[in-house]
Amino acid sequence: MNFEEFTYKTGQRLCLGLPTKVLSDDFVEAVKRHKIGNAILFSRNLHDEEQILELTNGISKLIVSETGKKPFIMVDEEGGIMSRFPERLRCSPTAMALGLLDNEELSYKSGLCNGKMLSSLGINYNLAPSVDVNTCPDNPVIGVRSLSSDSKVVARNAIAIIRGQRDGAVYSAIKHFPGHGDTSSDTHLALPMVSSSEKELEKHIFPFKEAIKYGVDSIMTSHILFPALEKKKLPATMSKAIIKDYLRGSLGYDGVVLSDCMEMDAIRRYYGSEEGAFMAMKASVDIVLVSHHADVAVSICKALEEKYKNGEFSDDEIDASFNRICTLKNKKLECICNEDDFQKYKTELKETFKTTIGSISGQLPTYDKDSIFIGIADFGNSNIGSFEDEHPKFGSYLANALGAIAVDAHAEPSDEEINSIVNRARNCKNIYFGSYNSHRFPKQRKLIEKLLALKKNFVIVALCNPYDLDKEIRAKSCCSIVAWDYSLLVLDYLAKAIKEGYIKKIDFELGI
Repeated sequence: MNFEEFTYKTGQRLCLGLPTKVLSDDFVEAVKRHKIGNAILFSRNLHDEEQILELTNGISKLIVSETGKKPFIMVDEEGGIMSRFPERLRCSPTAMALGLLDNEELSYKSGLCNGKMLSSLGINYNLAPSVDVNTCPDNPVIGVRSLSSDSKVVARNAIAIIRGQRDGAVYSAIKHFPGHGDTSSDTHLALPMVSSSEKELEKHIFPFKEAIKYGVDSIMTSHILFPALEKKKLPATMSKAIIKDYLRGSLGYDGVVLSDCMEMDAIRRYYGSEEGAFMAMKASVDIVLVSHHADVAVSICKALEEKYKNGEFSDDEIDASFNRICTLKNKKLECICNEDDFQKYKTELKETFKTTIGSISGQLPTYDKDSIFIGIADFGNSNIGSFEDEHPKFGSYLANALGAIAVDAHAEPSDEEINSIVNRARNCKNIYFGSYNSHRFPKQRKLIEKLLALKKNFVIVALCNPYDLDKEIRAKSCCSIVAWDYSLLVLDYLAKAIKEGYIKKIDFELGI
């Protein structure tokens, strides 16, 4: 294999993000110079249908002209709170709400609608569903992105979603192998370790095994240490023992394996993105994601070129990954969902999703205009979801709808802000609080506790993780509500329920 062939084949093993809503010069230059064969999009790239189509068409034309192969154009569209798109384009409920329903037909329709929406916009690859089994209430990055804490529920609904996405003409990547559900830290910011035994890990690996049996298109790795599977203190993404020996060997998976982003701190800070990418490829990861900065991708390409010149790559390794990628790119996908069915299923999903919003303890008080609505205006460093600048705020939106007092607070309010909010609430009959990952923000939790101490009618709505509603809060609140999402659909539903003074009971076991 000559150097030009190496560059071409390695380019197919890279996926690069863009900084803006148009083709940037650095992205174009990186593709041209290093033959990068794939792209990934985020909310910063996505505005409306016309703009998205112009961008994806531009990406496709550029990459085809430089490589002769169609690109994978990827996105994380898991549904609900984990979405990269403006709300009006979203199709699917939050994963945990789908898992609560545990209806394979509905999960299929969710995948189908997602697929139809993405493929119509020139996007052919969804980094979803997450098949992480969430067993840690303090998990900062998975939470509602998990279908369930029950591995069997995760497996059957994930496969239904995959099947739907395939019928919507979109490839699927399940994540984050061998499981991100039992961590209390975030790979965007740290290098977590799961100290479970191999037997204890079986629960987390089960959905991956079932998806492999089904024939899932691809699997994304996690940047997590698993000492039971890897003795060299390497994260799964960089581990030959986990990827090549266990995933490909013991589990028999011969499809495409993708890394999570190599710019995340779990890799960048501890190993360096360049060394991380090299070791991932040596471990049998086929496609390495560089989600944000073209200069990082270029630096990785140059490092890989030096490794090749030094004889640290074998032709067989390169060819094996290249062939897996080409096999998937050559796989014919055709959307079977017509526009009428798409609109019908989308409406059905939204209406069904409403059935998952409800009280897990207590009941709503009679509404009185002498009420205050307090919600989180900024979302802190959650790394879950993305919100447009115009995203409605719980406090101001509901107060405006119901004629009450509004407060839009910070995710981590200062002591001064806490005291100010408590003083404003002191003379109100009803207090409605929209929490957003309060179990991760001590000051937000402190605000809740001070509001509870006022002994008013206190209603708390978990707008993201239901784990905000622990036993103490449920005991002291007159009503604890799970909403699963922070969207207009949810806020409008809550406004109606609060005005009527009734919200249905939801049978959901928190486990805390």
